Parts: sequence; structure tokens; C-alpha cells
Amino acid sequence: MKKVLLILVVCSLVFLGVNSQSHAGMNFGVKSSTLHNSLIPMDHSMGSYFGTNLGQNLVLLGGVDYGRLGVSLELSGGLASFEQDLSVSYLQPHAGMKLYLRPRGEGDVSPYLLGEVFKSFGSVDLGNLGDLDLLDTLGVDLGNIEDRIKDILSPYGIVGGFGSEYYFSDGFGIGGEVGLQLAFTSTEETSEGLKTKLSINRYFIYAAFTFNFKL
Repeated sequence: MKKVLLILVVCSLVFLGVNSQSHAGMNFGVKSSTLHNSLIPMDHSMGSYFGTNLGQNLVLLGGVDYGRLGVSLELSGGLASFEQDLSVSYLQPHAGMKLYLRPRGEGDVSPYLLGEVFKSFGSVDLGNLGDLDLLDTLGVDLGNIEDRIKDILSPYGIVGGFGSEYYFSDGFGIGGEVGLQLAFTSTEETSEGLKTKLSINRYFIYAAFTFNFKL
């Protein structure tokens, strides 16, 4: 499943690049969305997309989203005190199709259906937690923890959504979108000859606001 999705992403992006040279109609925009029911909740994510028209109502899309969660940690008591900012983030390329249910034009509301595949790349910064004597006493491997978090933040999956756009002119409009994102990820480690693998399947319900441009 993972290999199939990655192949679809690559093929879609290549196809997008080829078609952008032969189609006059180009599309691009920015999206701000709120994610719900995520394993590590993000306040929101920002993204951009670009696309080319395959017909009057069909657009081939490609783009990238970005999300970040920052946490401030402060420990104090007795003779010890510790303060550190922690953060996790992800970069998520995606590709797919957008089908408009009515043509886009000035003064028109155009509903659409969206389908995409994606692959995320997560990162984590646990700061100076490794300097805590307590972690050394407990034998905690901070690097191993970071690797496991990165795996969890790097899923692949599919997105299905529904939205509508209103165009103030032939070239600019705003829109709203809601949808469901299915994500699949796994992490594994080997310790003393014992291999442990954890697979996680989860979903995100999102709502998004978009600025849209077309040429």
C-alpha cells in the first residue's frame, strides 16, 4: 500500500509538470487548516498548492503542507530548576485531483470534490532533555525516543474532501473545505534480540480556509 501511494505521488507530480507546459490554465493558492483527532495535536497547518487544468472542471494538483507544535517545559523544586522549549513539526507533500461541480467564474460559487495522496516527513527537537540526570538514572535513550516520534509524525495516506470557492473576479477567489484524512504509519526497534513493531492507523477530520488564484 505504501509503495503504491508513493508511486502515485511521484507520477502525479511528473504528470503535473508535463501538463503545465501544454495547458494555459494554471491554478495556485494557500490553505490554512485545523486538524482534529490527531495523535499529536497541531494547532493548525499551513500549505500551498499549484495545479493545471485537465478540462473545464478538472484540476490536477500538487502541493505541500506544514505544521508545528511547540511546548514550553519548566521543572523546578528543591535545588534543581530546568526550562526548555520542545517542538515537533512535519512537512507533507501531496498530489491529487479537484473536480468542480460547476464552472468557476466571477460572481459564482463553485462546489468541488477533492482527492489526494500524501507522504509526511516529521521532525522533533527535544532540546536539552538529555541533560537531565533523571533520564540517565532511568536509562532513557533520548535519541531512540526522537526516532520513534519522527516515525509517528511521518505517515502516508489519502485525503477526501468537499468544498466550495467564490470568485470575486475571473482570477481570484476564496473558499472553504472540510474533509477526512486517513493516515498510516509504523515504528519499530530491536532491543536485546527482540524486535518490536507498532503500526498506527488514524484519521484526521479537518476544516480549511483557502485563497485561490487562476490564470
